[in-house]
Amino acid sequence: MARRMSEAGEVESLSANVMAEDDPNFNHQTQEDINRDTGPRWGPQHAGARELAELYSPGKRLQEWISVILCFSLMILNFCHLTINFNIIYTPTIILGILLGVITADFASGLVHWGADTWGSVHLPIFGKAFIRPFREHHIDPTAITRHDIIETNGDNCMMTIIPLLNMFYKFVTLSPGWLNYPLEKIQFWKHLEYAIERLTGEKPRADDMKWAQKMK
Repeated sequence: MARRMSEAGEVESLSANVMAEDDPNFNHQTQEDINRDTGPRWGPQHAGARELAELYSPGKRLQEWISVILCFSLMILNFCHLTINFNIIYTPTIILGILLGVITADFASGLVHWGADTWGSVHLPIFGKAFIRPFREHHIDPTAITRHDIIETNGDNCMMTIIPLLNMFYKFVTLSPGWLNYPLEKIQFWKHLEYAIERLTGEKPRADDMKWAQKMK
């Protein structure tokens, strides 16, 4: 009998301290409920969640805007290059690249999430408030992300893609198709440009190149 009473007490204690399934973040909790409830609370009413939300700064907002704009601009440019240079023979490589990309993105996002969950502090200079803070906020207010707009929700994700997208765009630009070669040659564009530079600077075109080509010793 005593054991059953003990188990019932444990269940009652556990029930009082877990998040309700219908409202895990207490988004609909009234002030009367808050005053009556002396147990741990989660969601936007939590003191820690409110403090963390207030640390979202204008500088962080600017970084997110820049990241989103750069990310989507590079995505559009790279997609255009891919469309222009598409060839059906590359289909197996494209499919393999998509699969590997999904796996890599999944692992990378998990690694970042684990790292930010496990290490670091909100009080770290610059990095803490900008990148650790959202993870700490999410743990005590899991639905906060549903109240964020598209910029705040995707800003950091977009930032992580900028370097790979820039590398991709750089390769497209440096490996240009050479479509202008023929018309530029027809109007003798390079010859006229060399003549203009020689008149302005006195330098002979390809003079240094010829000097090294004629070097015998």
